[in-house]
Amino acid sequence: MLQGKLDLDHVGIMGHSYGGATTAEALAQDDRFKAGLSLEGGFWGKVSTTDLKQPFMYIMSGGTAKSLDPDATAKDKVFYPEFEPDLDRVMSNSLNDTYYLTVENLFHQSFTDISLISPKMFARGMTPEHNVDITRSYALAFFDRYLKGEEQPVLQESSVQFPEATYDATYTKIRNEETQ
Repeated sequence: MLQGKLDLDHVGIMGHSYGGATTAEALAQDDRFKAGLSLEGGFWGKVSTTDLKQPFMYIMSGGTAKSLDPDATAKDKVFYPEFEPDLDRVMSNSLNDTYYLTVENLFHQSFTDISLISPKMFARGMTPEHNVDITRSYALAFFDRYLKGEEQPVLQESSVQFPEATYDATYTKIRNEETQ
């Protein structure tokens, strides 16, 4: 029924938390995925020792990002010590474009639609719609760029629409100019 209806030459993968870890691992093991986006996932398995060939975007909540500061006295509950060297290795050794985006006022569960269900608990400092729109907009821009070849200004600079989202200059690298 789906034969001939799917473009299997332009397939991306994304996931949140363990799904984000699965995304990174799938990229490391399967070249059929042309791009991948991890929403605060870890790096376990082959991806920890393999240079990614595909474009990769990593989006992290502000709370978890603060846990990377060596002087932080409080660590986010989803932070684990081995995360930082794995993140550094994956992002630094990638062979293709990488984006590392931190979003203030988001926390681990913010990457789901739970803010729409319980805004008082899960949409902190913003409307629940804006919370969801951040993830949706960056994911769509990333995949439109790397699966469809469409230019995406939100991938190139800070966005007035999303002032809480900032790219990390260390890990955000456009390595393959022909993809631009």
